[in-house]
Amino acid sequence: MEEAWAQVQDWQILFPVASAKPSTLARAAAKEAGGTLLLSEDFQDGQVLDGVRFANPFATDDLGALLGA
Repeated sequence: MEEAWAQVQDWQILFPVASAKPSTLARAAAKEAGGTLLLSEDFQDGQVLDGVRFANPFATDDLGALLGA
């Protein structure tokens, strides 16, 4: 369990978590948090909405390139 918790903490350092607020209903959480890339397999890959690009991390063989690394 400790190893899993440590992994979660590492991911939170790399990818800050945006908390939902009442204004989140009116604005996307990723945009509100200042994000420009949202990784999800649930949205159209490559779609850009209000400056936030949606990318399916499972649709690429080069995740580093997707993240700009």
